[in-house]
Amino acid sequence: MTRNDRSKSKRNGNDQDKQLRNSSRPSESQVQTRAIMRMTASIPRQEKIKETFKDEEGNDIKEYIDTYKEGDRKENLFVLEKQLLLLGTRYELCEEGKWKKLCRIGSRAMTGNCAETWREEVEEGIRNHNIGNAAAQKKKFEETIQKFNEIYLGEDVIDEQKTAMEEGKIKYAGRDIEKAIKRLYAINDTLPLLAKGATKFSDREMAKKIIPRNLSAKARAEFIVNGGDRMREKTDIMALSRRLEKLIDVKMEAAQEERQERHNRNQ
Repeated sequence: MTRNDRSKSKRNGNDQDKQLRNSSRPSESQVQTRAIMRMTASIPRQEKIKETFKDEEGNDIKEYIDTYKEGDRKENLFVLEKQLLLLGTRYELCEEGKWKKLCRIGSRAMTGNCAETWREEVEEGIRNHNIGNAAAQKKKFEETIQKFNEIYLGEDVIDEQKTAMEEGKIKYAGRDIEKAIKRLYAINDTLPLLAKGATKFSDREMAKKIIPRNLSAKARAEFIVNGGDRMREKTDIMALSRRLEKLIDVKMEAAQEERQERHNRNQ
């Protein structure tokens, strides 16, 4: 693939991402950010590739693996990478060079410039790495994926994502507060994959900054009034999110009844 082909391929991918951003509801401020992961999760492609693995007893197990095509939402790439890491753990492939199978699977599951960059950075990067135990080799594989993401997606990818979350640009305009907070935690858990040395926000930072800044005004007010921004545990925050939905519904019903009563008195 020539340099012009690579540039054209990247432009096509960027154009599709731009179209997806422009098709979002205008009330969501996420359309103003370059963050890859948004409040609306990307939908994996229907096309899968099939691969056979061996379980502990030597039985053949077929797995269907997600694919990433040049021009897809970039988040689909993270879905594929996490799946590869999960398969590596499930079938004990992160030792004795067995993870090279995961590299080949990744190459098959990608297309275009993405697949070429994967082969150059991931397959070549760990070709001769057989040092250390399974944990050490898995870490090396993860670091190589992180480096690949920095090269393919740009070294600013982690800063753009975290800045968007800090500035409240992944905002949720709907009423399903539990769904919104779950999505923010899912995005946060993916952050370390974006670049070497990348970290995610602590549960305390999520509660104090990230979650309230990305909720609607009404949901944010209830979250803070009910002590959500002072919580430290994810389980407590999720429990609060379920209570808030009921609380907001009750308040909206009460407000509607009051309006109806005022209307009746004025008749």
